[in-house]
Amino acid sequence: MLAGNVAVMKSVMAEISDDSNRARVMALLPLVWNVGSVAGSAAGGVLADPAREGGMLEGVRVFRMFPYLLPCLVASCVTLVGLVLGTFVVRETLRKRGAEEGVPLLGGRPRRGFRELMTPVVSSVMFNNAMSSLIVSMSDQVYPIFAATGRSDGSLGFDSREIGYSLAISGLAVFYLQLAVYPRMERRYGALGCYRRGLLVLVPYLVAMPWVSMVGRKGVVWPLLVGLLLVKVAGQVLMFTSINLLTVNLAPTREDLGFMNGVQQVAMSATRMLGPLMGGIAWSWSQRMGGYPLNAHFVWILSAVLAGWSLFLARNVPDSVNTFAADQPIDQQTIDD
Repeated sequence: MLAGNVAVMKSVMAEISDDSNRARVMALLPLVWNVGSVAGSAAGGVLADPAREGGMLEGVRVFRMFPYLLPCLVASCVTLVGLVLGTFVVRETLRKRGAEEGVPLLGGRPRRGFRELMTPVVSSVMFNNAMSSLIVSMSDQVYPIFAATGRSDGSLGFDSREIGYSLAISGLAVFYLQLAVYPRMERRYGALGCYRRGLLVLVPYLVAMPWVSMVGRKGVVWPLLVGLLLVKVAGQVLMFTSINLLTVNLAPTREDLGFMNGVQQVAMSATRMLGPLMGGIAWSWSQRMGGYPLNAHFVWILSAVLAGWSLFLARNVPDSVNTFAADQPIDQQTIDD
């Protein structure tokens, strides 16, 4: 329900890191997410309908009856491996501070309720979380449909394998961007600055993507398409890694990391459910309308507008969110409260 394991992983990564390596450690989460998304998309495209695509499983009856059974079985096995590792390998990482460790209880931070934790700054960051997820889920939902729709309808006319390959090729850049580029940018601009730059990068990608279909030859389409998908990956790396950092920075204590990451995951899960629905409805509607911009460009333009709006709202988030609050000294006013 609402991908609660993701919130737990984010809390764990924040608990085992410090100011010297937190950006690099938190960058691992979007890295594995992007790698998994790209590998999953590619595997889904390659493994779909194996009974008709040739190879060892050609003609197997069960796969003729259920053409998408094989990728679903592979996904189930991967999930089972994660369940076993999470149950028997992962250990508790929260270092509890209190009387049992000889730390005076009055010297700790007071526990806060939902209303105290959901400050205006927290609400603003969570809203940006939700908007980022909505934008990406809309565009990611539409891309396979856009790529598979015929050229006569203003799209790319790819088959399932070409769609899978396009996603896999662009994902190769994730390793370098996530592990080498992002930590340097975070040290220079801060997590908030990187988040804003991620949105700024996504806007031209969203506007330009539907124009790729105007190119007549596939030999030209592929370089343009891969280039745009690399831009998308760069924007998402900056955006989601930063929003994860901002979320853990907002927690007033390490004990509140679970709350912050839980609220973030609820917001993102809700919009990930809404995004594909909105994207599908907007795409279907645009196919009946015709002329620009109410044609195949419409969903992409709508996503770009939402990204621009999110960028405008992000200007109101204070720079103080770049600091990990749980490790900051407790001010006297907080103790008195």
